[in-house]
Amino acid sequence: MEKNSVAMLMSFLVLFLWLVAAATDAKEYLKYKDPKQPLNVRIKDLMRRMNLEEKIGQMTQIERTLASPAIVNNYLVGSVISAGGVLHLLRLLLRIGDPVLVKRIGAATALELRATGIPYTFAPSISVCRDPRWGRCYESYSEDHKIVQAMTEIIPGLQGDIPSHLRKGVPFVAGKLNGTKMHANRELVTGFLKNKLKFRVMLSENFTEFIDDLSFQVKKNIIPMSRIDDAVRRILRVKFVMGLFENPLADLSLANQLGSQEHRILAREAVRKSLVLLKNGKSTNQPLLPLPKKVRKVLVAGTHGFTGKLARTWFRSVDQLPMNIGVPHYDPLFPFGFGLTTESRQENWNF
Repeated sequence: MEKNSVAMLMSFLVLFLWLVAAATDAKEYLKYKDPKQPLNVRIKDLMRRMNLEEKIGQMTQIERTLASPAIVNNYLVGSVISAGGVLHLLRLLLRIGDPVLVKRIGAATALELRATGIPYTFAPSISVCRDPRWGRCYESYSEDHKIVQAMTEIIPGLQGDIPSHLRKGVPFVAGKLNGTKMHANRELVTGFLKNKLKFRVMLSENFTEFIDDLSFQVKKNIIPMSRIDDAVRRILRVKFVMGLFENPLADLSLANQLGSQEHRILAREAVRKSLVLLKNGKSTNQPLLPLPKKVRKVLVAGTHGFTGKLARTWFRSVDQLPMNIGVPHYDPLFPFGFGLTTESRQENWNF
């Protein structure tokens, strides 16, 4: 009987200790979830709770067509991008030629996107397309840098004007110099932005198949853990500042902005101002326009008569790559750059 009492007492004691531990865990204070805590404290608290796989997951961005719940959970994906399948606005804006209207369009676009829970954009592309064989010319406003400069009014439209009391950030330009892409330029990104300017937020890239390789290199001490922590710290900083930990979902108060009458009127104005009216030439005996309704086929000839969009990255078939470089079985009609060459002059560099 005495042994049974001792055993029962021990059982109650174990159960009591388990309940206390469970209650303690349930009430554990998580600093990173407390918006009243300083930003750096929240970042540090969350990072110390993350393992290597979770940190690399934060550095990973995948296309939304691949973002199934299983993939997001298994790879701990940090962000999702919607690319290559959306209608590009740039060609419309170019034909408008009205920077003020372009800014209004950017503001309307931002409101509707925020209403759907999208707080981040990779637009616009402000590349100056001087060689039409570049596969993403269809995104460029113009080969005239002055037009490109004028059309960048969409940027303050999308993001809003920066309050005068806030420090301005560094503009993002995904260009390249002497064949080196700026987001892969160690001298610029690490040396200039991080070390000299003390730039503390992130520069964007979207690799989708580097998780295993990066994990291997960290575990083999090829890449130091400090480098991973530096990248994750910048990513988390952006997410905390954007308020994603407090408000991760769409702002329902903006739902009335979706397809609003004001935005529809603006869209019609943009279409009206972007239309190009063609007219007949001097010959009135055989007018070209309007085309007869019975015409079913129209020949498009010349250097821009390719089918499909001329993208190197978001292509749908090989036939849409007439400008691709390095394909052995492709014989281009013109040399790369049409025979033109450029020379670098270091004294003209200006970061």
